[in-house]
Amino acid sequence: MNGTEQLQFLRAGEIDLHLDASGHLEGAIGGERARGVQARALFPFSRPGEYIELRGDSGDLIGFVHTLAELRPEVADAIRESVRLGHFVPYVQRILSVKGTQHLYTWNVITDRGRAEFHIRGRRQNLEEIGGDEHMVTDTEGVRYRIPKVPDLDPKSVSQLRKVL
Repeated sequence: MNGTEQLQFLRAGEIDLHLDASGHLEGAIGGERARGVQARALFPFSRPGEYIELRGDSGDLIGFVHTLAELRPEVADAIRESVRLGHFVPYVQRILSVKGTQHLYTWNVITDRGRAEFHIRGRRQNLEEIGGDEHMVTDTEGVRYRIPKVPDLDPKSVSQLRKVL
């Protein structure tokens, strides 16, 4: 949200959305036709299913859904799937190496989507604990990677992760 946008919660009964053939939300919100609606969870890990932001195809804020539980099940399912499709968050399975300086680190990992190499600035600036000893790392391109609990990693992965923790 930019400084001029207001936090406006939408009424559950005014939201009638479904996924179109290409995986985009369309239907009606507040009696107005809505196409190309983008859904984004503001707190996808700490409050899944709550505080969902809806934006129009031009990027303008439409409003917020307080909780998917208050929507009709088919509408909630469509929004949930839209959020899932919009949140490409690879899950790190192994950390092969972390190399770098104080300013730029190169990570080589294996994710649930295959092998990946990415860069982060600094040691801790782009690495956050998201609860339960899991971490989220954001690379220089803005792509986020979820790292499992440290005890769930193999010893080499733990050793590499400790370089930046």
